Amino acid sequence: MVRGKRDIGDDNLKGINHVHNLYLGWTKVVDVSVLVHLHTLNLTMTKVEDVNTLGHIHTLHLWATNVVDVSALDYVHTLDLKNMGVADVSALGHVHTLYLNETNVVDVSTLGHVHTLYLDGTKVAEVSALGYVHTLGIQFTRVMDVRALGNVHSLDIKGTNVDDVSALGYVHTLDIRRTKMVDINVLGNVKILALPSGKILFR
Repeated sequence: MVRGKRDIGDDNLKGINHVHNLYLGWTKVVDVSVLVHLHTLNLTMTKVEDVNTLGHIHTLHLWATNVVDVSALDYVHTLDLKNMGVADVSALGHVHTLYLNETNVVDVSTLGHVHTLYLDGTKVAEVSALGYVHTLGIQFTRVMDVRALGNVHSLDIKGTNVDDVSALGYVHTLDIRRTKMVDINVLGNVKILALPSGKILFR
């Protein structure tokens, strides 16, 4: 992993495509159009706004940047958009692992084929399209109805207002901490269960 110094700027990026992983967090970089052949690129807390040329990077971290248009990133494998103003993620249905924590996303209807999806701290309320996501985090969202999520492998509903978990009896790993009191008798087949009390059961 090559790490950029904080005073690095756009002029320093020429010829840098020979590296595999590049960390440019907290630098002055704005124009990343030359960085198209990297495996992993971290642009955390930079002033980058245009990422239209980065659609073929394997792992891309854009945490807390000013990027709004992510439509060109639909074939990135792992995409970190945490703490951003992103609202439209309709084009990201092919992403494998997607972090949307603390974003402005509300509509996730096109993300049903994402493998691993984190929506923690968003205003998402409707998750009926996410029944075949493998790993799903919806901590502290507005979700109340999880009847469609019975086939999810690992599900985190911590801090939600979900009170009916009867459809989740065959979820492998389930976190219901800081939820309303629920009937855990219907969760007898859950292998790893984090209870509202904080206790974790391994079965």
